[in-house]
Amino acid sequence: ENIEPNTRAYNAVIESHARSQDVEEAEAILDHLILVSTEDFSLSPDEFSFRSVIAAWTRSRRRDAGRRAVAVLDKYLNFVPDAKASKPFASIIEWFSKRRDQPDSAMMAETLLDRMLALYEQNGHHPMVPLLYACINVINAHAASRQQNSGKSGERVYSKYSKMLSSQKHDVSRLRQNVIVSNAVISALASSGERNASERAESILNELVASRTANADSYQGVIIAWAKSRRSGKAQHAYRILHRMIDDFQGGNRNCRPTAQVYTAVINAAAFSNGDRKEEREAFEIATNTLNELYNCTYCDTNSAAMGTFIKACGRLEIPTDILLENSIEETFREACRLGIVDHFVLTQMYWSCSDGLYKKLFGELIPGDGPEKVKIDTLVSIPEEWRRNVREAKAPY
Repeated sequence: ENIEPNTRAYNAVIESHARSQDVEEAEAILDHLILVSTEDFSLSPDEFSFRSVIAAWTRSRRRDAGRRAVAVLDKYLNFVPDAKASKPFASIIEWFSKRRDQPDSAMMAETLLDRMLALYEQNGHHPMVPLLYACINVINAHAASRQQNSGKSGERVYSKYSKMLSSQKHDVSRLRQNVIVSNAVISALASSGERNASERAESILNELVASRTANADSYQGVIIAWAKSRRSGKAQHAYRILHRMIDDFQGGNRNCRPTAQVYTAVINAAAFSNGDRKEEREAFEIATNTLNELYNCTYCDTNSAAMGTFIKACGRLEIPTDILLENSIEETFREACRLGIVDHFVLTQMYWSCSDGLYKKLFGELIPGDGPEKVKIDTLVSIPEEWRRNVREAKAPY
């Protein structure tokens, strides 16, 4: 007796090829099943058939995998015009959001989001409401693209998201105003380099503060936006945001607890202040005050990133009294030694920021030979273990 294969049998074969990364064969079987269904609709692909192949393409490392997944999605929508599944869209959006090697990946992700929105508006299918992380992935894709107007692109996606939330046409209870979406836009603005990006990021922060939903990432993102801006007075703005954060935390918002990373971001803003002598002197004062406040902070501990960034600030800023800079570098380095947090980042900043004389004074016994006074120490084993006893190596903060 002949046993005719059914959809479940085909699906098992499709999934087997998909799992073994033989995606071409999995898609070929899907295409065969679509063709067969034109003559016998009792044997036709179902949602699982399409989703298996789409998922396999999004797991593939092939450069064209995203577009191949979109092609399968098109077949799915043609075969099931009233499709109600949003996950295939979301998985392809996630694939494009991670592809920084393709200049148009962010726009491809946004195009897919727009298609989801169009289907949702057209049919009102509750499951077709774009998943929250799909919106976040599109914004993050723009932030990572470093393309011109990436900040504006993030704001554009945020506007679509906000418009959908305010829609009375369909049920959007699956979505809610979420600080992660807002933070993603702030991050996109911070990395965009666009005019007034820092002010626009702070405007979003103001909305979050008003709704009592701001968190530590919100404040840190705006500080980074100011640090990367070309505006004068950016150190003052970053320092002001830090104190807004502290006030918010002390006022009862436990989600915006200050962190060492936030203090470091303020010091970094000061380090890259490029103005006249007066502005650089004020930036140095802000860097010094911020580091001292971190020393005395009861919410977090001082770390090597903050101390190394302060040393970098001393090396970059021009103030009338060089002795003050050298004293600040020496005091900070000795404190890092006392805390046992002298890592590669601190050593590198010491090399670039110290005068030859100060470098020899602090590292003289560790510098081999009779060559130049300033020989870079780039291995931790070259320094006393006491200086590095609490080091957990990580990448440089900025």
